[in-house]
Formats: sequence, C-alpha cells, structure tokens
Amino acid sequence: HMLCPQEPSTFKFLNFTQNSFTDSVFQNCDTLARLETLILQKNELKDLFKTSLMTKDMLSLETLDVSWNSLEYDRSNGNCSWVGSIVVLNLSSNALTDSVFRCLPPRIKVLDLHNNRIRSIPKDVTGLETLQELNLASNSLAHLPGCGIFSSLSILIIDYNSVSNPSTDFFQSCQKIKSLKAGNNPFQCSCELREFIQSVGQVSSDMVEGWPESYKCDYPESYKGTPLKDFQVSELSCNTA
Repeated sequence: HMLCPQEPSTFKFLNFTQNSFTDSVFQNCDTLARLETLILQKNELKDLFKTSLMTKDMLSLETLDVSWNSLEYDRSNGNCSWVGSIVVLNLSSNALTDSVFRCLPPRIKVLDLHNNRIRSIPKDVTGLETLQELNLASNSLAHLPGCGIFSSLSILIIDYNSVSNPSTDFFQSCQKIKSLKAGNNPFQCSCELREFIQSVGQVSSDMVEGWPESYKCDYPESYKGTPLKDFQVSELSCNTA
C-alpha cells in the first residue's frame, strides 16, 4: 500500500483524519513498529476484523482512533488479532453491535463505544479484566451492566440509552467504580426504582455524574419530568402482594 513506508519508520504519531482510506490501509505493513498513536477518524473503514489485522505489526501502538467510520464486526470473519500493546481504543460513531465485545484488544484500558448500535453486553464475554473506562453513551442499552466481566472498571458512561429500570446490583458488583454517568435515560418511576435511588444516596455525591438534574422520571405520565431524587412512593403501595 502506498502509505506503508518502505524502510522502518521512526514515526510515533500519525493523524489521517478525513481521508478516504479503506480497510486495506496499512495491511501487512511492518515498518511502523515505533508508532504509538494512530488516528484514522472519518475515513471509509468498514470491517473491524480487518482493522485489528492492520495493527498486528505496529508493535508500539498504544492509542488507536477509528471513530466516525462505518465499522461493523461480523464474527464469521474469524477472531480479531489486535496488537497486544493497545490500551486506548476509540470506536465511537460507527455501526457496531453487541458483537464488538468479542473483538477487542487483550489489554484495553480505555474504550469509547458511544454512538453505535449496541443493545446489550454478551454475558459470556471474557478478557476485559484490564478495562478501566467504558463509554457506552448514545446506544440502545436497556440495562446497567454489572462488573462481573469488567473487574477493573472505574468509569462508566451510559447516558442517552434505553435504561428504564437500573439494577442496584450495579453498585454491589462494581466495587471499583469512581464515576457513573447514567442520566438522560427513560427512567420508569416505580417501586423497583426506589432501591436504585437509595443506592445513589449512599455513594459519595461526586460519583454519580449529573445527579440530580439529569435523572428524571420518563413514565408513568403522572411523574414525567420529576427528578428521581424527588420521586416518592409510599411503602404501603409498594408492599401490596
């Protein structure tokens, strides 16, 4: 490929934002072994499997930004083979679905997946023990993920999704969490939500970002727009068997 240097290159940083590069870019290119940061925003990348192959000889690569492309991942293409050095990966504003969690670098720490088509996180995903920061904003997730598979997670951004009944298990399983941003979701103000609201009240006030102003009831209609912190429902009406 014309972009691959013929001699071993000393480049540490390359930015090719807003070009027309396709999935063939940098394939089988072994002269960029010193490259640490590669930015390919706003190109014509379509296949995440091929993106992973592109990195395999970039032995120093730590940060890869392929946001604003048309990336999808089809498991039938085979297993992804990322270079093991990547710790920061920006996949935001693509066409990725739940399967993306099966195609991630092995030592990833910071992962940006906002503005994709993710509905849920597969339960049997493995290999994400190093992940510390996860941005899932502007997807279609209906639930807060637990930290069973993300044992090191400290920052979760999941605002602008479809979370109506967040589970309190989140706070129990995510012991290392320092920041949760989950506002602007269609919260269903019901008896079940009381436990979540109580849990928020028990953690330090700066841990839940945007609280209270970004957390409002969406339905039932009679509570629409009510801040979660002001939502009251009597013990009696919740305990009816």
